[in-house]
Amino acid sequence: MSRKIAVIPVIIAVLALAYLPLIYYAQGARAHVSVKLERAVKISVEPPAYVILIPKSSMPPPGSSKEFFSNTGTIVIASNYAPLKVKSSAEVPKPLRGKFFMYVGGKRYDPNGWSLTKDRPGVIIYPLRFSVVVDWSLPAGDYEVNVVFTVLP
Repeated sequence: MSRKIAVIPVIIAVLALAYLPLIYYAQGARAHVSVKLERAVKISVEPPAYVILIPKSSMPPPGSSKEFFSNTGTIVIASNYAPLKVKSSAEVPKPLRGKFFMYVGGKRYDPNGWSLTKDRPGVIIYPLRFSVVVDWSLPAGDYEVNVVFTVLP
């Protein structure tokens, strides 16, 4: 019987030594992580160039007008903060003023008057296309319009 009593403390000592690393690791530790994400905005237009081709055979009858469209692309506005306001401005040649339009999300806008206010972070994608209303008062020629989308402070 005394042999059994002597073996029990040895078994307890062996088990205690075996669990010692687990007790040590169970003590716990902490890590403090600081994440700093700067404000970011990305505005992209795909494709970056559009063409409106008006062949002479498509001219409207005298005294009327006809709207011609570019291909449809997209405008993507992505931001990780809000609120955010985006505005368009355009350099429209004098003969096209009042005849050149921009369609965002299917709605017609003056390219100098479109704006969007985002009220939450994320990505917004709209269909985008351009048009020109042609009549016989528009002089023949090659015209270029630059439309710029900017974030307002």
